Amino acid sequence: MGSLRGRFSGMKQIGALPLTTVGAVVTAAVLTLLACTVVGALLPRLRRARGADASGRPHRLRRGAGAVVAVLVPTLLALATGGLALNRSGDYVPTVSDLVSTATSGKPVTGDVEPLATPARLDAVPASRWRARFTRLDDGSLTTTFRGPVSGLDLSVRVILPQGYSPTDGRTYDVIEGLHGYPGDPGSFSTALGAADALNKAISAGLIPPSIMVMPSLDPDGRQHDCANISGRPAVGTWVAQEIPRMVRATFPNVTTQREGWMALGISAGAYCAGWTSIAEPETFGSAAVMSSYDRPTEGGLATSGAAVADAYTLSHLLAASHPVLGTRFYALGAQDDGLKSAQTAWSMAAVVHKPDTVTTDTPVTGGHAWSLWSARFPTVLAWWGSEPAVWSAVQGSDPTASTTATPMRTADSALLATITTTPTGQRHLSDTTAAWSPVGGPALAVTAVVAACALGVLSLVGRRRRAGLMARSAGELRSRSVPGLVTGWVGRFLVVGGAAIVVAAALGLAGNGVTGYLTTWPAVLSAL
Repeated sequence: MGSLRGRFSGMKQIGALPLTTVGAVVTAAVLTLLACTVVGALLPRLRRARGADASGRPHRLRRGAGAVVAVLVPTLLALATGGLALNRSGDYVPTVSDLVSTATSGKPVTGDVEPLATPARLDAVPASRWRARFTRLDDGSLTTTFRGPVSGLDLSVRVILPQGYSPTDGRTYDVIEGLHGYPGDPGSFSTALGAADALNKAISAGLIPPSIMVMPSLDPDGRQHDCANISGRPAVGTWVAQEIPRMVRATFPNVTTQREGWMALGISAGAYCAGWTSIAEPETFGSAAVMSSYDRPTEGGLATSGAAVADAYTLSHLLAASHPVLGTRFYALGAQDDGLKSAQTAWSMAAVVHKPDTVTTDTPVTGGHAWSLWSARFPTVLAWWGSEPAVWSAVQGSDPTASTTATPMRTADSALLATITTTPTGQRHLSDTTAAWSPVGGPALAVTAVVAACALGVLSLVGRRRRAGLMARSAGELRSRSVPGLVTGWVGRFLVVGGAAIVVAAALGLAGNGVTGYLTTWPAVLSAL
């Protein structure tokens, strides 16, 4: 029994190992260098043909195994190093257990879409159960694990409070509900977006009223996201659209109760969730920032429950079928070279919206589907949100020293709002805006493949027995070689093995990126690493 507990404890400790730290990247890099060193030193031995019979079969087998080892081990470690660096830039998968959960989640649950909880059911919950107890983290943000009284979900929630916040400071605060993508979590969303810094700068500059930002987890079971309530799955829709707002109002009693002071904001799968949430609960959310969303669901139960469900829950279809009375403002971001066609999502939303709802489209030519775009546009979203007088009216009288009816247009407002790219109708729906020599362009991928093939060819020549004596053919010859010569030979093999591993790993990484279309510019690739 004790050994079983020990093994369980050991597995739990391994599962808790972080994958987003500098140490994880450095460890992978050191292992890559070590593998290149060992393979470079052993490469001549791996290629020798000792023990070959008359047919020469073991000779070929040994050489083939040596080639596989020489290529596979360093390449996989180099690929892991790059993957960990990319993971760290976006904090996609925090721990080993999260990686295993994501990799083994299997197919999403399919089922019917169920309605959100009724107001009567929500109101029947005792007030005390809506209040959460937060703890402060080292970065100043607050965190808790909140159990939804109706959904039953027990998930983490992160909150960013503006500088100087106090529940008794006499102010009223607006609220931004931030929704992360898949894979991801509240902490990764906050860090990669630079949310705390951008939020406080926007408040200090007078771009937005005093506001708090709440970020709930959307990951109840490791599967792809669903914002709607899917039968057979936890009620994520109720959690996001209904329970989180109620928890925020109960825990932070000085937040505004006016819908104009609430915005749902999300990226990628979370962007679809932000759009869906604001349409499903217009009484709560007066604005929504949809940053790089798919239009028709491409993941989760909404995508796999049949074409009729996916069509009905296409974002633009939901917007067209809604019956706006209050008027919701939508900011729809989508780079034209995004593989998920998020620019087309923005244009489709703008084409079907009807008053008093409005859609502001922001469709830059490049940007891909990456954190470099989202973090750069987050201050723009805040300026867009604060440009509406009703956002300030929602905190009327909260700060006697500031204007709360409308913020005057400052230079900062103008500069940020000027970055919004409104693509003329005649230039929309372009088939391909990706530059040929971009990371997802055909020529760049072809050149990368050729370079990788050449690297493998060079590697195949290293350590090969030659009559000219590139390798020692006997122990006597080996002893007779000079130390500098041995060192030079080893260094050369190390450089070739390491270079080939890096080139092949880069080719595989770029091929994967070419399939997804996420990083579409070289600066985005460099910033991700």
